Amino acid sequence: MTPDQMVAEVRKCAALGGAPIEGAISTAFGCTLQGEVPEKEVVRLAVALAEFCDSVALADTVGYANPAQVKRLFSLRQERNRRQAGRRAFPRYARPGPCQRARCLRGRRAPLRQLDGRPRRLSFAPGASGNVITEDLVFMFESMGVSTGVDFDALLKARGLLVEAIPEEPIYGHTPLAGLPKGFRASA
Repeated sequence: MTPDQMVAEVRKCAALGGAPIEGAISTAFGCTLQGEVPEKEVVRLAVALAEFCDSVALADTVGYANPAQVKRLFSLRQERNRRQAGRRAFPRYARPGPCQRARCLRGRRAPLRQLDGRPRRLSFAPGASGNVITEDLVFMFESMGVSTGVDFDALLKARGLLVEAIPEEPIYGHTPLAGLPKGFRASA
């Protein structure tokens, strides 16, 4: 499908109602097949999805995003929102990629409200190095004193269940493998 055909399909799903709908733009920061993804095209698609989705995710699926690009993309969003006053704003949500945690920090300075992680690198894209590991992301913010609202102990237990359920799949993440630092306490 073309991107516009996919927007039309997501619109049909949203029309069914019953559950919140997240519109996601995969490879929003670059694509292994397409190459450079025009930033104005990403904003155009995000605006189209924002008309009927509860949130819109900009995904760095393969890990190409850099802090300057994130800043430019969200500057385009702010410019669009100023021009379109009164219309629904393009939501503040992104799926970061590597250096994933550094990009999350940059995104936090941009007007993002949510960051998306994965308990492992589950993705439709082979070698999708752009998916940040949830446990590492939560640990980074909590260790900086930024409350995530995530129960880290419960998150690690959920990871253990995942490992048991699909033992043949590799599970990634630095924090769970290294363990929490002695005396670590999540922010209040």
